Amino acid sequence: MTAAARQARQSDLGLWPKDQTQNGAKVEGMTALTDTAVLLPKLFRRLAGYLQLNDGDPSLAGFRVYLAQREDRLFILSTGQWTGFDTVVEVTNGNTVRLTHTPEDLVFDEK
Repeated sequence: MTAAARQARQSDLGLWPKDQTQNGAKVEGMTALTDTAVLLPKLFRRLAGYLQLNDGDPSLAGFRVYLAQREDRLFILSTGQWTGFDTVVEVTNGNTVRLTHTPEDLVFDEK
């Protein structure tokens, strides 16, 4: 599956041309998340949950702390490291979120 995902990404097939998971999605609220952002589903779900808890405040200032508290574990294939989801998520400019690794480099430990 990893090889197929890499090939699709390199060939700009399927959803890859619109995917913002690594380039960064500007999230200015739930509408921006649901109507314009194309993201890794787990990142999308965590952002949606965080925005709901923030009661309409679009600031992502506490998003990584929120992720750390959720304790989503994953394995980074390229480094051979077990870590938390919060360590591969980056927030810049207050409301732009992205992954620091490609989705196909991550294996999530689902509970």
